Amino acid sequence: MTSIVNLMPYPAVIGSKAGDGQITILRQIPKSSNPAKVVTHAVESGTILGVPTVRVTYGAPVNLPEPQNGVAYIVFPAVAEAQEEISRKTVRTIVQSTDLTATIASVVGEFLGSCRSDLIGMDTNRAIRNKEGAIIGSPAFVRFSEPEKSEAAQKQESTSVTAQSTTSQSAAATTVGSEVTSSFVNLTPHDVDIIEVVDEQVKKKMVIPRSGTIVRVAAETIPADDVDSLPSVHIKYGKVIDMPPSKAGVTYVASMLIGQALQGQRNDIVSPDPDTLVREGSKILGVQRLIRY
Repeated sequence: MTSIVNLMPYPAVIGSKAGDGQITILRQIPKSSNPAKVVTHAVESGTILGVPTVRVTYGAPVNLPEPQNGVAYIVFPAVAEAQEEISRKTVRTIVQSTDLTATIASVVGEFLGSCRSDLIGMDTNRAIRNKEGAIIGSPAFVRFSEPEKSEAAQKQESTSVTAQSTTSQSAAATTVGSEVTSSFVNLTPHDVDIIEVVDEQVKKKMVIPRSGTIVRVAAETIPADDVDSLPSVHIKYGKVIDMPPSKAGVTYVASMLIGQALQGQRNDIVSPDPDTLVREGSKILGVQRLIRY
């Protein structure tokens, strides 16, 4: 049996859809009083229509316990990604500082692929939402560790990564987007409330209403082993779908996943900054700034 520890600042709910905006809860794991997060460095980047914006770089994860046998930790994807990057740097250092043979390097690579398989997340790609568009649960956990691949699949993936890198460099040279904004278009499934906190009082500055168009990243859901009898999946992401073309005077509000996927290709995309999110109980009141890419 696996023990599940929630390292997010709000309860983790696994369940199934039950009617319009409802959920049948299979398990609710209490929130953490000391959530895992990633050290971020935000640099002010002006304002858009009076809303503060920043550019963010990410560092190491904090408040992430060491692996324990039989324990799975629920974390944000950014935490798992930051931990994986630390593992990559460790392996690169080992390889560069020794005379390891290709065989040993391969073993190290296999070790890297299995690092922190105890980290899981929530399947927000298929999130269950209420009538207001807020997430109230997920149908499964997401395993961040890669599913096992055949040797042929690994070679094909390596070729694909090289091609993607070349494409990315080419795209970066032709970045498009609007520098002067006259309006926001919200491509998320819910309204985005921009707030400010003055003397501990929350004041609403702006509501960016959902446009009805939801941009997303194509995703393939691959069944994985259950976590303490609860469903889990691997998710393989593909291309961005339904992203409108750049339009003079328009800045698009989208998820961080979209912003990161199109970073270097578009400069007209922003995302709500989760580090400035303010809650009242389980209700999200809003964010205080937006992230540029």
